[in-house]
Amino acid sequence: MSIELLSNLFLLLSGLMAIVVIGMFSRYLEGRTRITLIAIFVAWLLYAGTLGYKGIIASRVPPRPALLLIPVVLFMAIFLVRHPGVREFASKIPAGLLIGLQGFRVFVEITLHELYQNQLVPRMLTFEGANFDILVGLSAPLIAWLYTSRRINDSVVRIWSIAGIALLANVIIRSLLTFGGILKTETPNVGIGIFPFTFLPGFLAPLAMYLHIMLLRSLRR
Repeated sequence: MSIELLSNLFLLLSGLMAIVVIGMFSRYLEGRTRITLIAIFVAWLLYAGTLGYKGIIASRVPPRPALLLIPVVLFMAIFLVRHPGVREFASKIPAGLLIGLQGFRVFVEITLHELYQNQLVPRMLTFEGANFDILVGLSAPLIAWLYTSRRINDSVVRIWSIAGIALLANVIIRSLLTFGGILKTETPNVGIGIFPFTFLPGFLAPLAMYLHIMLLRSLRR
């Protein structure tokens, strides 16, 4: 697949997932909270997209990926994990939806594989290498169906979600190590610094993590 076609398809995927997120905010939030979070989310997409489009993430000038990573981690630590309103928000969203949405990770893994074919990321970051994240995406629809039909309980979903976080963390760590040149590979990891693929670390990877955290918070008793 040509890089031009891949870029267009990836932008389509990112756009569809952005619409889904805005739809969830609109459906399950009310009033000023809904407007505020939608505005913050749109501003973040513009910020992440601009960093990629301007070539800032791909540049050799620090802090590069930290411009995306630090805000994501801070948001997760301060808001998602600790804020009491997150559990209420997550409890309004059907657990099956939080699980099933993880299916988008299949298309993320296909994107990474095509980037590897275009020599923009190392084989390590694909399902042919050390990236097993595609298993979460493939299993998500099945887990969602089993849970909503009450064939599995909260404990099974909790284990699946924790495993999903571990697999995602594996990819994120390897991506950062190869992008920074700390871990040497046969092909340099330059793809995630090129627009629109900066939405991989800037939007889709955090989205997968956030969905897991919200699911776990909604399952807590």
